[in-house]
Amino acid sequence: MNSILSAVFLFASLMSYSQIRFSKLYDINNSADAGSNVLETDSFYIISGANGKSDGSTDFILVSALKNGDLKYKNSYSYGKKIIVQSGRTILLKNGNLADYRTLQEYDSGAQNYRTWSVLTVFNEKGDKLWSKQYKDPKIFWLAAQTIVETPDSGFVLVADKEVTLTNSNPVLIRTDKNGNELFRKEIKTNKVEKIFSVSLYPTGGFVFFGGGGKSNGSINFSSWVIKTNDSLNVIWEYYGNNESSFYSKATVLSDSTIINTGDSVFSAGDWSFKRIVKLDSLGRVVWAKNHESVKQFAHYNKAVELKDRNIVAYGEHDVGNAALRTLTKLTTDGDTIWQNLYYYESLGDRNQLWDFISTKDGGFLLGGDVSPTSGTGQDLWLLKVDSNG
Repeated sequence: MNSILSAVFLFASLMSYSQIRFSKLYDINNSADAGSNVLETDSFYIISGANGKSDGSTDFILVSALKNGDLKYKNSYSYGKKIIVQSGRTILLKNGNLADYRTLQEYDSGAQNYRTWSVLTVFNEKGDKLWSKQYKDPKIFWLAAQTIVETPDSGFVLVADKEVTLTNSNPVLIRTDKNGNELFRKEIKTNKVEKIFSVSLYPTGGFVFFGGGGKSNGSINFSSWVIKTNDSLNVIWEYYGNNESSFYSKATVLSDSTIINTGDSVFSAGDWSFKRIVKLDSLGRVVWAKNHESVKQFAHYNKAVELKDRNIVAYGEHDVGNAALRTLTKLTTDGDTIWQNLYYYESLGDRNQLWDFISTKDGGFLLGGDVSPTSGTGQDLWLLKVDSNG
C-alpha cells in the first residue's frame, strides 16, 4: 500500500518539508499486524512484530525489506495453537543473526487464569528460524519478557517481569550461554511495582538497565529508574528520577560512558507534560537535565541514539486533540535542540504508532511501528526511512 507521509521540519523559526526516503506498509496474511523493533543488516531493513489470527491467537512476524523499502521476505511463526504472542524485543547479533525475546501467554482452564512465560528465538536475516528456548516456572503465572542484550561472550542477559501481586512486580535477570541455556537468574526483590524496559552493555564492563519504579499502587506510570550492575548482575548503583517516567522509555549509554535517560517526563497537570531528557555520569549523578517544547498532552521521549559527531537524536511523542504525533529531535551534546520533525501517516485521523527507531549506516534514521489508515481497512506494519535531517 502506498502512503503519503506528512512531515513538518522545524528549524529555528523556519518551516519546510524535509526529504523522506520511503514510507511503506506491509501486510501479513490480511491480519491485524503490530510492530515491535526495527533493525539493519548489510542487506536488509527488518521490522518485527505480531499478527492476530481468527482463532484469537497471535504469531510472531519478521519482515525483511531491501534498502529502498521493497518487500523481500515476510515470515510468520506460531508457538502453538491458542498461544498469544505479546510484548518483547528483537536485537541484531554480532554474527548478523537476529534474537527475539518475547512473551507467550495461554489460558489455563484448570487454574482459570492466564499463564505467561517467555521464549528466546534466533533467526537469520531472512527470517528463517534457527533455534528456540522457552523459560517457564510452574509456580509463577506471570513471567513476561521485557528486553534482551547480547553479552561479550555471545550469550544473553534476558530481563523478565515477575508479577508477585497486583501491587508488587519484580524484575528477573536471566543469564544464558550462546545457545540460550540458563546459567543463573537473579530477582531484584521489591515491595512495589518496578519494571525494567531496556538494557545495554556498559563500555567498561557490566550492564545498564532502565525502567520505572517507586509506585505501590499497580500504576503503569513510575519514577524513572536506572541501574548499573557488574558482569555478575550485582547492583552497583541506582538512580530514581523525580518525575513520572514514560512507560517503556529507554536509557542510552554514550561512547564516553555517560548515560542518556529519556524517561524522566515532567507532568505539569493531569496528562500534560514537557518532553525531558537527563544526562547521568558514570556514577548515576545528573550532569544536566533539559525540558523541550511547550507543555503538551502525553508528551515524552522514548529512545535516544548517539551520532558519530556525538550529538543525540531522540524519538518522542505527544498528542494534539485526538491525533498522535511522533517526533525526532536532534540535540547537541548539552541537550539543546538543533532541529525537530513531526510525523504522521496519511492523516491525523490515522492510528499512527512508531515503536522503535535506529540510526542507519547511510546517516539517516529508520522508524517502525504500525498504522490503521483511515483510507484502508486494517492494521499493517509501518516502516519509515528518513534522511540525516529527519
